Amino acid sequence: MGRWLATTCVSLLALASCARTPVPDSQGPTLASPDSATFAANEDRAKSAKQTPAPDNTPPSRVLATVNGKPITADQLQRPMIDAYGLQFLLHLAQIELCKQNAAAAGLVLTPDDIASERQRTLDQMFKDAVPVDPKISEDEHATFRKKEYDRLLEQFLLTQRISMPEFDLAMQTGAYLRKLAEPGLKEKITEEHAREGFGIMFGEKVRVRHIQLANMREVVETQRRLRNGEPFEKVASELTTDERSRPTGGELRAFSRAEPSWPQAFKDAAFSLKELGEVSEPVHAGESIHLIKLIQKIPPNRSVSFETHKDYVREQLYNGLLIVRIKQLRESLAAEARSSLKIQDPVLRSQYVQRLERAAGESQRDPNLIRKEIGLDRLRTSSTQPATAPADQPATVPAEGRRPPATMPGSSQAGPTLLNSKSRPLTPADESFGFAH
Repeated sequence: MGRWLATTCVSLLALASCARTPVPDSQGPTLASPDSATFAANEDRAKSAKQTPAPDNTPPSRVLATVNGKPITADQLQRPMIDAYGLQFLLHLAQIELCKQNAAAAGLVLTPDDIASERQRTLDQMFKDAVPVDPKISEDEHATFRKKEYDRLLEQFLLTQRISMPEFDLAMQTGAYLRKLAEPGLKEKITEEHAREGFGIMFGEKVRVRHIQLANMREVVETQRRLRNGEPFEKVASELTTDERSRPTGGELRAFSRAEPSWPQAFKDAAFSLKELGEVSEPVHAGESIHLIKLIQKIPPNRSVSFETHKDYVREQLYNGLLIVRIKQLRESLAAEARSSLKIQDPVLRSQYVQRLERAAGESQRDPNLIRKEIGLDRLRTSSTQPATAPADQPATVPAEGRRPPATMPGSSQAGPTLLNSKSRPLTPADESFGFAH
């Protein structure tokens, strides 16, 4: 106000000086006269300028649509979308940013081709078996048909899983980064000894069994009583076993060899000592659990194949298994880094994030695996577990989710045949959660 007053005084003095010159009455009002209409108009404009607030330099929100001429702006749309979906996308973006930082530190660059390859690899794993091959059409025609079918199936899949396409694309970018970070130096870890042992696991003698995992001898006695009374083994297993992963299959496990290290030695010795199909073992102590084992099938070794002709395939399967383990480790490391470094400024998103962590931590007190499901960013799931490009004479030993080693049995995360216990196929983002695994 002081500046405006000083300016006004200077103007008045200048006008007063001009007014000393006589002005004929006939001329009417002029700029020389302080009583002139022009001066009054100028004064009004000055007063109006004083009362008008400073202009707002904030850019107006972009108009996205109108309803009866009334605008709907980007700001109006943004807040409810952030409240509803913002946290999920924020966690995706946080992981991608950490991946970028880790890749830059390792001197690695992710290209659009890497992301496209990750996406194609995922789609092949999810839908390849669902797209028929017509021998009457050319390879190019089949490629075009397959792409259309993949797009259609993916759209249906995302709809049923309530996943948006942008979320899927972010998951593919994260998966591509993790693969890029996991691959260096991996093949060199697989030795000739690992390859030979893996060959023995894949093509040697195997058994297929059902088991009932129990906590103590009192449970064993009750289980044996029901089996002696004629109840089917699979029915008793589905009701009494403490191994949740084999419960849906009536205790059935995938076929395994003597050399496979995922099962404890006592468990393998008991399984291979059974002679007759349907024979049930005595109680077998393995770790903190007790098992009753029933023989389903004995699979003789495949003598028609040799290590030399199949070593490349064996190495590929070992590599895929080791890659799964390495990416899982990277995901867990990434999750820990994100939890310690992510600072959310938006109060709504921060509150949602804290609630999610608290809810997941509460669930994890009952089952440590639930926190992965609760906090995990991806909800992609696929039932496809077929090995990729397996030789025609490979034994059909596809590991279903419910047929893995009992949950209480120790495995190994080191390179070598142990890794065949993972899904022996190219890794896809569907193998692991994309989120903050605890």
